[in-house]
This record gives sequence, structure tokens and C-alpha cells, in this order.
Amino acid sequence: LFELYGIEINDKLLQQELNRIVANTNSKENLTQLFLLLNNDPNSIVECIVRPSLVNQLIWEKKNATLFKNYDLTSFHKSQYRLNTEFHLPTITVNTNHVNITKSKQANLQGTSSTPMNRHTAIWTGTEMIIWGGNNDDSQYLNSGEKYNPLTDSWASISETNSPSARSSHTSVWTGIEMIVWGGSGSGNSYLNTGAKYNPLTDMWIPISLTNSPTGRSSHTSVWTGSKMVIWGGLDSSVFLNTGGIYDPDLNSWVATPTVNNLAARASHTALWTGSEMIVWGGSNTSNFMDYNDGRKLNLANLTWTDTTNANAPANRGSHTAIWTGTEMIVWGGYDQSFILLETGGRYNPTTNEWTDTSTLQAPSGRDRFSSIWTGTEMIVWGGSYTNTGARYSPSSDAWTPTNLSNAPSPRTGHTAIWSDTSMIIWGGFDELGNDTIDGSRYYPSTNTWVETDELIFKSSFEQIINE
Repeated sequence: LFELYGIEINDKLLQQELNRIVANTNSKENLTQLFLLLNNDPNSIVECIVRPSLVNQLIWEKKNATLFKNYDLTSFHKSQYRLNTEFHLPTITVNTNHVNITKSKQANLQGTSSTPMNRHTAIWTGTEMIIWGGNNDDSQYLNSGEKYNPLTDSWASISETNSPSARSSHTSVWTGIEMIVWGGSGSGNSYLNTGAKYNPLTDMWIPISLTNSPTGRSSHTSVWTGSKMVIWGGLDSSVFLNTGGIYDPDLNSWVATPTVNNLAARASHTALWTGSEMIVWGGSNTSNFMDYNDGRKLNLANLTWTDTTNANAPANRGSHTAIWTGTEMIVWGGYDQSFILLETGGRYNPTTNEWTDTSTLQAPSGRDRFSSIWTGTEMIVWGGSYTNTGARYSPSSDAWTPTNLSNAPSPRTGHTAIWSDTSMIIWGGFDELGNDTIDGSRYYPSTNTWVETDELIFKSSFEQIINE
């Protein structure tokens, strides 16, 4: 600046710019979080945030011939900024409900989505993770979403035009081309039977048909068969359901799931697609104080249900998880009828109709509302019940390996997890105090390491906040 314009950055200009940033930003909550990341140290804030902003402002004003109207240049001196200079950090006045940032939030703020979410959904497209809906810290329902690219460690908002109404506890599936969102609960204690298809290439939503759609519900399951989405079970207010629907996105039409030989009504169950059948298993019905350890297989070709054996099946439970390995369904965790958290599970082979217990040696502690993903060789269990522990389960060796705690995300529940072909990506959720965890991380099982987000995203984040 001195060589180009005869101006050299000095202490007075830096303090002026710091005052301007605090006074003019429209993102005071986010600016507070950035200051917290730098421990509210004025010298660090000046070097990391203020100096780059000041240089950009001065260059812009010079190029636009504004004669540096925002700055007092009458008494600048030609000395570099000194680390022992005592700068004054102005107070940022914000809603205190949004300033209670935990250490875990500070540590992972960079590179995160701008919207806190819990009870949202996440899908993997093959190149990006898309998160949508859920609740925020103020228990508001959301109809927004964002796309995360792990290669660039960057977030991009998705369109809200024609998106489904705000909701949480809904489901989402990926068709290979589109994300389909359906059901959930919304404001005014409403239970929804609406949904829409989102195309990330066009950034467009298309509402799906209501004709013959299942009744509104939350805490249901949905699976993608390769050509259709199958909805089953869930809860409508205090009414537990054992109905469902089969949605064809090409025809934009619904067909009801069969009721003959159906399971008892329930929620907090699991469902997955084997390649030829949907297996529904377990779940809870608090209206009759029941947890279940039974299941059914739904054949879409002839629309019939077939029992899964109860012999050697895991104990009754709800809020567990289930994954498909290609040959077996692995069920693990959850709680029983006495609300005791379980650290047991089982493997079900639909071809032989047999159950095999999973090992408990080095298994994670009992939990509910956690995440499980399949890597191709292992099941990874993580989080839930306000913990940040987890483990990898290998069905070939019937053995557990704990996940590394070093650099792991903060304890949480209500988060999401997807497998990106190389890493498990965790995002969102809430902590034991009910505060949203507005961060995420990537876990690489090949090295048993967690990877923090890139500082380049942090840079772009604070530049946007300052410019606003």
C-alpha cells in the first residue's frame, strides 16, 4: 500500500477498522464465534481478521476514488503493526441465546454449514453430502438445506423454491439422480404426508403426488429399492402406525403396502433393502409399552410379507440401527422396555433365515439415537446418548475396534452420518444441554483418524461475515 498509494498500515487504522467491523456487521452471532475461535485476543483478531479486511477496504476505496472516506489518514505513521500494541476490542451486542458457544463448537467452526440442525436427514450422492430440514437451537422447524463437498471441504446452499414445508423427523433417500424427502412433523404439532424430489444438478425441487400417499407421520422408515421408495410405520401424534406406501418417482404415483401378515404398529424401528426385499425389524410402541424383536420381509414383486425368525434374535428394542452388508442385516444398540441402553446386537441372514449374535468384546457402550454406516467391509457405530465414542465392527472376524478419540467431534445425539467411499462424515446434532452442535468431521477407518476442516473455508467464512 505504501509503494502504490503512499499509505502504510498503522495502529490507528487497524483500530478504526476493528471498530467498523464490529459496528457494521450484520452477522454478529457468527462474528462472536470467530472472535471466540481466537480466544477474544485483540492482537490475534487484528492480525487474522482486521488487517486483511483493512487492506481490501483501502484498495477498494482507492480504485473507486472515494478518497478513503471511511478512515482518518491525517496522522498515520510509517511503522509496522507491533505485537505489543494494546488494541481495544469493542463489545458485540447479540442475543445471548446465540452466544453460548461451547469449546467443541469453537474448535470445529471452520468449514461448517451455516445452519444449525438436528433431527435432519443426510444423503450421499456419490460426490456430495446433502443435509436438509430438522430443527435448530430455538426448536424451529427448517426447510433449508446445504451441499457439502469433501474434496473441496466446502458448503453450498440449496434452493428453497418449491421445497417441502419446514419439518423434522422426516426421511430422505437418494435415487441416483434425486433426493426424495417425505413425511415428518412440522409446526403446530402437524404430521405431514407431503414431500418433494430435489435434483442437485439443476438445484430444483418438484413436489410429489399426494394421491394415495400414506397418512402423515414421523419416526417412520424409508428405503430405496433401485426404482421405488418404500415408506412404512411411524407415529401420527399418539397413534402408532403399521401402514405404508410405495412411491414410484417416474410415474409420480403411490401404491399402499400390503396389510396381510403385517407387523404390529410401531416407530423407532429399522428398515433396509436387500436387493430383493425390504426387511423391517424391531421398534417401539409406547401406547402399549411394547418393544419388539420381530420382523418381516416385504417382497415388492408379489406384495407379500414373510416372517423373520425370532430364534436367537436380539432382545426387544427400539432406537437401534441396522445396516446391510450385501448378505446380512446387522442390528445393534438401542434401548429395551425398561429403557436400559443395549450394547448387544445380531446378524440376520435372510437366505437361511438365521440369527447370529454379534460379539460384545470391546463393543461400544449402550446407546440410542446414534449413527451406523457400512463401509463395504465394516459397520461403524458412532455418537448417540451424548457421547463421542464409537467402534468399527467386522462381521468377517466378529470383532470390534474402538474409533480414535483424538480430534473426534464433540459428544452429541440427533446427528447424521454418511459414507463417502473413503470416510464417514458426521454432521450436526445436539449436546446434553440441548445446544446444537454446528460442526462436523470426517473419520477415516483406514488410519483410524479424524480430519478437521480446512482453514481456507474458515477464511472465506470470516470474509463473508465482515463484508456483510
